[in-house]
Amino acid sequence: MKGLKQKPPRFFEWLMRIFFPDNGMYSTVGDMHEQYTFIAESEGKSKAGWWYRYQVIKSLLPIPFHKLVWNLTMFRSYMKVALRNFQRQKLFTFINVSGLAIGIATCIIIGLWVQNELSYDQFHKNADRIFRVEREITRDEIDGRWPITSAKYKQALIDDYPEVIDAARFWRRTFSIKDSNGDLRRETLFAVDNSVFNIFDFEFLHGSKETALDRPKTIVLTQDAAIRYFGSFDIIGNTLELEWQGEYTPFEITGLLKDLPENSHISFEMLMSFNTYPKEAFTSWRSNYLHTYVLLDEVAQLDKINEKLKGFIDNRLEPEYGDLIVQGRSIHDVLKLYLFPITGIHLNPSENYELQAGGSFQSVVIFSSVGLLILIIAGINFINLSTARANRRAKEVCLRKTLGAYKKQLKIQFLQESLLLTVVASCLGILITLAFISFYDSIFSNQFPAVRFFSGYDILLFSGIVFTIGLIAGLYPAMQLSKFEPAQTIKGQFQSTGKKSNFRRNMVVFQFSISITLLIGMTIMYQQMSFINTKEIGFEKENVVLLPSRSSIVADRLETFKTKLLANSEIISASGSADLPGDAAYSNGNLHSHEGVGTHFSSILLNCDYDFIETYKIPFLAGRNFSRNLSTDTLGTIILNETAVGKLGYKPNEAIGKLLDRGDANNSLKIIGVVKDFNFQSLQYNIEPAAFMLSTEYITAISVRIAPGDIVKSLKLIEDAWESTFAGELFEHSFLDERLQMLYISERQTQTIIIIFSAMSVLVACLGLFGLAAFTAEERTKEIGIRKTLGATIANIFSHLTKDYLKWVLISAVIAWPVSYYLMTSWLQNFAYRISLNVWPFVLSVFTALIISLITVSYQSLKAAGANPLDSIKYE
Repeated sequence: MKGLKQKPPRFFEWLMRIFFPDNGMYSTVGDMHEQYTFIAESEGKSKAGWWYRYQVIKSLLPIPFHKLVWNLTMFRSYMKVALRNFQRQKLFTFINVSGLAIGIATCIIIGLWVQNELSYDQFHKNADRIFRVEREITRDEIDGRWPITSAKYKQALIDDYPEVIDAARFWRRTFSIKDSNGDLRRETLFAVDNSVFNIFDFEFLHGSKETALDRPKTIVLTQDAAIRYFGSFDIIGNTLELEWQGEYTPFEITGLLKDLPENSHISFEMLMSFNTYPKEAFTSWRSNYLHTYVLLDEVAQLDKINEKLKGFIDNRLEPEYGDLIVQGRSIHDVLKLYLFPITGIHLNPSENYELQAGGSFQSVVIFSSVGLLILIIAGINFINLSTARANRRAKEVCLRKTLGAYKKQLKIQFLQESLLLTVVASCLGILITLAFISFYDSIFSNQFPAVRFFSGYDILLFSGIVFTIGLIAGLYPAMQLSKFEPAQTIKGQFQSTGKKSNFRRNMVVFQFSISITLLIGMTIMYQQMSFINTKEIGFEKENVVLLPSRSSIVADRLETFKTKLLANSEIISASGSADLPGDAAYSNGNLHSHEGVGTHFSSILLNCDYDFIETYKIPFLAGRNFSRNLSTDTLGTIILNETAVGKLGYKPNEAIGKLLDRGDANNSLKIIGVVKDFNFQSLQYNIEPAAFMLSTEYITAISVRIAPGDIVKSLKLIEDAWESTFAGELFEHSFLDERLQMLYISERQTQTIIIIFSAMSVLVACLGLFGLAAFTAEERTKEIGIRKTLGATIANIFSHLTKDYLKWVLISAVIAWPVSYYLMTSWLQNFAYRISLNVWPFVLSVFTALIISLITVSYQSLKAAGANPLDSIKYE
């Protein structure tokens, strides 16, 4: 007994207990303990300790190798069983693989797009510290967000707030430029401060970013512009001639920039020095036409800065904006100033004066939700079909248990099968994604970054998603399959429980609830976009050709060009203007009654020539159009729309002859006409006050109304007249109706993606329904045979097999209707002009789902109903 008290080295004894536990029959640890005690008593404790350590190490060394070999052997065995099972059940394997593949492909496609949308402007090193200065004006029932400021903001913000490290201005300008061949191009560029390169990470390839735009009449180009104008990147020191103050003036090229990434809310190919303009031109706080960006200190807090900007309004702006204040309100009630993060501009663009068309945070949420829901549907199918087929593998499971398999081993086996199926589906999903790439641009109006998917981060993320899908999708079947009791199953007493049937029913209901919701959304979006396309907008948008004007030559020779055009019967009318319907940026000004009524309102100011209203066929309600025969029309006349006249408190006839004031006592404007309201902007916005002003000097575009019919012939006539009138001016054209369609890019993207993925969701749901119908028909083969023997007709059996599925679809509709109504009501709120929701989209979607479901289950039901009763009774 004394010897048994000898203790071997504690750590090595602990290792033995971990790797060689006592199984109740014999104990390796106990045997080694006895031998250790014998050696300790006979040869000493030290020698016994070294012996014990040697034996432990010797015993443990083969374990990793044996474990690896054993695991590989078991893995190979599991894979053989899985592949044989897949081969025996080709239909169910196909349904599971294809369903998961579609779900995974959908997530990859939408995930890449969402990733791109969320990445805008993140490439700037200081993206989290760069902000745009924006104003918010609330007055005269107008609540607008304005991202434009005057030129004076930049230095004032730097001077007043130490948190503002630097600031830069972007002023969008359009110039006529001579290329190396002497041809004229009209280019839109930005006049910027050189500090823009301290704030933004626009990569210089040649030139110095510290001094590139310090001097007047200097410009920098991007790679694309350099190739277009010079055919090479060796451009530093060269010049381009820009039409400056009526003359073509050389501007020195001082830098070459790398082309901007696609995910930038600022897009340009050319920048010019802001110092080209004299400082005397920027003296007014109320001349707001450029974008101001600031770089904040690292420790600056946005909320505190925005609160401090109230002091900027008090000290700098209130003296200039006194007319905005009405009785009982302060300047802060009508004018707010704040900093908006550049990383949020793309998904939350301003309604007015945005640098380029932005995205939509709502679209990101919708697309992400759709992708996730389709993946959930695919996962539900996998679980449904796996559990439904569980009893077909009951004897296999129980035989393994009888031969000594543990529950843990069975769970691992079925989880491995699930992961294998998921990996196969993922590979197929990637192939579907790559096949979809060629269509990506047309749907999302964006570059599809296929190579981005193969980046290290995305591969790691995708692998994690695939593993998670396989684990979650296979966990429930693995738990259920491993619970089968050998004795009952071998006796044939295994039966599907009611809980499993209820689970499958609930999953089908959930799937079709999602599908019906998407179908309703698809229908309502189609109705809304059709409404937009057909709604009267106050002028005729069809058969109007738009010609961009590149230089002052066009304005000088416009009347000659129009005379040549109108000599052809195919040309109805033509007009030059500085503004066009659908412009992102437009003239805006404050008007008030000259008679001292005190009515002030903000109005869109449309500068045009004599024939604009006639060309666009905007109907008059009172008064007349501008006239060449009345010289007084050039001295100060104006034509208003109904909304503007309503702001003055007049009826259309009463407004004729009244005088308006733009703030200049020497520049009164006489109202000579009132036109019917028209939608100058997207139908997402209400009609605003608008005014036409006669201007024949600054022309940016020519509108030509052509007769319906031979469009090709009309375009040829226009091109011939253009080339004979404007020598050296490149001829380009577009159509007004197509231009207006561009206002709804985001909505059309949403509509297209909903249509595509609604079809995918219905397809995936029907795949699962088809598989369940096949399983049900197979499971009830004997029942069907007995029913037929007892006189049931094919129609009776078909009805009996399909009624449950149709009932599930109707339950899904009841769930989907209120959800769809809420979601689509919220979406329609984005439009000032929208359809009224009625019952038909909801009824049509359910009818569609019922028909698709009926077609899906009909094959299996009719196949089972038409089988020979003798074969059915002998089944099993």
